[in-house]
Amino acid sequence: MRLDRRLFLAVMPFALLACSAIGQDESSCAGQLEARIVGVRAEVSVPRGEACSVGTYQVAVWFEDGTVRRFSRERDGQLAGLWLVDLAHDGVLDLLISTTSAGSGSYGAVALFQWIGNEFAERKLAPLDSTQRTGYAGHDFFEVVEGELYRSFPLYTDDDPNCCSVGELARFRYSLEHDRWVETATNLPADEDATADGQAGGARAGLSPPPGEVSHGNA
Repeated sequence: MRLDRRLFLAVMPFALLACSAIGQDESSCAGQLEARIVGVRAEVSVPRGEACSVGTYQVAVWFEDGTVRRFSRERDGQLAGLWLVDLAHDGVLDLLISTTSAGSGSYGAVALFQWIGNEFAERKLAPLDSTQRTGYAGHDFFEVVEGELYRSFPLYTDDDPNCCSVGELARFRYSLEHDRWVETATNLPADEDATADGQAGGARAGLSPPPGEVSHGNA
């Protein structure tokens, strides 16, 4: 589905997944995220009765011409973010969905679905390489800023407890052209970077809406 660049808007989710607290019954983890751009609305949801820690998510995308596309995927963890974005900068719609694993590590993952041949097709994103994983112990934060996908996480030393890194934040941008994560900034004090809140508040808006539009998020 081709996008009008003049009206392009990336909107972050306004609803966060309702999940049971650790140690409580997590037999039901129903919830949904929603994203909109002009002429397109997307929802991702967890079916009722599924556990927060593992299961599936269901995706539905509605276009203004009446086209509807639905699909589902396996899920490891909770829903964390949903974006409609032209990640390839080719005028074609892309869909991004991020998740956060259960447990103290809060390991993040992001899935990319590209509009190809009148359907959404998943494109696998490369993992962090061995050098980029130095000091990595989860607590990922994904965001979309000016049409680019970014990933941030705190860097841990051997002496840091899992809950509380006292180190810096690593930040990477995903390059579709080179199919890898590219380092954008390091040596950022954790208390000065917006990603220090991790996924606790969910993904946040990276682009400002045009006049008259409203962006829903947990900024």
